[in-house]
Amino acid sequence: MSDPNPSASGRSRLKWHPALWLAGLGVLCIPAIAMLMTSEVQWGFGDFAIFGAMLTALLGVVEYAMSRQFKLPYKALAIGAALIVFIIVWIELAVGIFD
Repeated sequence: MSDPNPSASGRSRLKWHPALWLAGLGVLCIPAIAMLMTSEVQWGFGDFAIFGAMLTALLGVVEYAMSRQFKLPYKALAIGAALIVFIIVWIELAVGIFD
């Protein structure tokens, strides 16, 4: 018999889908590869750390939204809002749109 509340039995509902996190790691590798190919991309450790933290937060929201029993429009809204916040913060850190 299946337990209707898996979190009560100690099992988390978060799946941590490997494909999602490997895609995030691939996105994080893009600037590193670009640094090898051109001198126009010059990231330091701090840049990679901040981008990695931002990606972790974004993918965490995606993982959380997809693992819950929300209806599809609510999942799309949560993921879309997280993506918009991610893009705005990224643009602000890159060129400073809010000066």
